[in-house]
Amino acid sequence: AAFALAQPGVDHVRIDAVDSDPAALDLAAQLCRRWAPGAGYDIDYRIVRAPLTPALLDRLDPPYQLVVLGFVLNELGDSVTDAVAHHHAWLTRLCRLLPDDGALVVLEPALRDHCRVLQHVRGLFVNAEGPPYVFAPCLHRDACPMLERERDFCHERLPLCLPDTLARIARAAGLRDSDLSY
Repeated sequence: AAFALAQPGVDHVRIDAVDSDPAALDLAAQLCRRWAPGAGYDIDYRIVRAPLTPALLDRLDPPYQLVVLGFVLNELGDSVTDAVAHHHAWLTRLCRLLPDDGALVVLEPALRDHCRVLQHVRGLFVNAEGPPYVFAPCLHRDACPMLERERDFCHERLPLCLPDTLARIARAAGLRDSDLSY
């Protein structure tokens, strides 16, 4: 995200990478070191190895312009009802790490139950009339049409051309290497 969102006049970017998996953090650090020299700005990359708990928030240094949750919420919550309340509470907490013009991006697997939970959470935020404001996936403030029928859910699939090294890893893990669904 830091490389994709680089803007003229930005000479320094701080990234706080948070995960409970040391291998994931190490891989992210390696990628950052590989791409940082060509970014055109200094990158201050800080690793925070911790699970998503309230104590974690005390270890962070907000405000953040962007908070990205990548495949986190689907691991939390036991039932759909519990998951909706739990996810809403967590996203509300994480939004407090942002300035008024900041953004929280939540990426989750394209699985029906998880997508439907997030659409319920979206409804809670929309009905509260912000902030925070929901700007995707729906561009309207109405109830989610995907929640009308139990079998429906919202997801997206994009073509993806992974580099050979990552494509081999994806295939070895039993994942697709030609598209991304989320």
